[in-house]
Amino acid sequence: LQENADSRSGTVVALFTAGCFCGAFLASYTDPLGRRRTILLACCIFVVGGTVQTAGVIIAMLYVGRLIAGIGVGFLTMIIPIYQAELAHRKIRGKITSLQQLFNALGQIFATWIGYGCYMTWTHTGNSREWRIPLGCQLVPAIFLGGLIMFFPESPRWLCAHDRADEGLQVLAQLHAHGDTSDSYVLAEFELIQSQIVEERSQKSIGYFDLFRGWPNLRRTILVMAIQASCQMTGVSAIQYFSPQIFAQIGIPTSRSLLTKSYS
Repeated sequence: LQENADSRSGTVVALFTAGCFCGAFLASYTDPLGRRRTILLACCIFVVGGTVQTAGVIIAMLYVGRLIAGIGVGFLTMIIPIYQAELAHRKIRGKITSLQQLFNALGQIFATWIGYGCYMTWTHTGNSREWRIPLGCQLVPAIFLGGLIMFFPESPRWLCAHDRADEGLQVLAQLHAHGDTSDSYVLAEFELIQSQIVEERSQKSIGYFDLFRGWPNLRRTILVMAIQASCQMTGVSAIQYFSPQIFAQIGIPTSRSLLTKSYS
């Protein structure tokens, strides 16, 4: 029975991660939609996945829900930093894009405290609220983001790249100069965006296979992949997902392990 439970836990984690991989890959083809609509699409996908998980009556529904939710997260992980960078002032661009990871950590803190509270309230009662409430809570930020994103401005760079330069200039002015389209920074940023777009269009289209063709491209690809792989090879994700089981094996009660996870 324990082996079966461990297998199911591993499958739940693996399906979510697989969904994230697929979502991040698919998001690269959503450029025609724009940044805001891609974010809205991702939120809708995530809400569907979260709803399937929360309403689940069999383990297969949890599997499917985790996979779908992972696809939504993959979309968001790819598109949010791009959208942030294209809206932010160059002086704070790095700080703004780092906020994604900051709020990711804050979300994990809230999630573990909610899980701990639900466990302590309904453990050993057989009440499904012990797991339905934590799963349902993930819908709140997705609905909030999806409901408000269309009130945000579209990326000025995306507008310029899709032959809507006048709108792009207006957005830049609203973001950085209170609507003044003659502001020096706005004009400089607009010219920089336009020149980059012209340069990109003049270059030969590059596909995924080109990342591995020629030593310069291959070297860059290896470096980037090595950095990302090294982060995961520290084991941080394994500890994050399976710390309650790891702690249980060394004799720490589930309630204590959940509490430890909430502040570590």
